[in-house]
Amino acid sequence: MTKKFEEVQDELKSLITKRDKAIVEANKYQKEIESKTKAFYELNPDYIKGECPTCMGTGIVQGEDEKKVVCPICRGDCFIFLKVFKEK
Repeated sequence: MTKKFEEVQDELKSLITKRDKAIVEANKYQKEIESKTKAFYELNPDYIKGECPTCMGTGIVQGEDEKKVVCPICRGDCFIFLKVFKEK
């Protein structure tokens, strides 16, 4: 017995909807993870903020077709966290 076209189409739509909801949920978790990670480094005495070497602290770099895009390294924060150097 084969499924009708409409049944398969409905199943596909349902799966796509579930996938899209899962992506939205995963993005929420990702933002929370990034926020907690940033807080961790800010509170950790072993790390300091340093100017992003890729965008030179502007948060923007030149992408393809000479368009300005958010820096892929600092993600527009203009800084990165650097581990404090300790001599041995």
